[in-house]
Amino acid sequence: MDEKKIAKKFGFYLKSKNLDRIWFKTNFLNKSQPDIDLIFGELENSKRIPPLYGAEIKYIRGNQCLSHSYYNGLEETLAILTYGIDNGILIHLFELSLFKTEIAFTYLKKITFLIKSIALPIGYQVYAVDINKSVEFFEQVSKPKVDLEIFWIQAPKNPLLLTTSNKTVHEFRRNLIKQLKIFEENDLE
Repeated sequence: MDEKKIAKKFGFYLKSKNLDRIWFKTNFLNKSQPDIDLIFGELENSKRIPPLYGAEIKYIRGNQCLSHSYYNGLEETLAILTYGIDNGILIHLFELSLFKTEIAFTYLKKITFLIKSIALPIGYQVYAVDINKSVEFFEQVSKPKVDLEIFWIQAPKNPLLLTTSNKTVHEFRRNLIKQLKIFEENDLE
């Protein structure tokens, strides 16, 4: 299964986990690169409201783990901040069988260390994925027993939105809000 299909299934997983209080779009293409694998936000009275989250999803399977760098996806996650999303998140979806080896845990320790130690302005989440019969996502693995949330990093507010001097990012945000039909408080004026 390719990353685009996994991203869509993951969007439905997030939606069900949040009792359908979120909306999402997958493989969202803007006029420039990169695309946003998963863009989502909250629903209030059936209206899309901020904050607006953008996620880069990397599906890591089988021997691919050995050939991928642990920082896979960082550059795209940082780049989508320029669209004016509120929070950028890198999501690694590891094939469940990879947690039977130390490779996955070494990978996770390195990526979380890198994000935290240089204070990258992104969040990080990891899930185990089982695609044997249907696609299932797990926040815990049993052999060895590990709660994957210990590797999660809360996404900070996009620093590019903290100043009004960055007119390009704010213009991108206005276009994104309009394109996605996001309801903001100032829409009441």
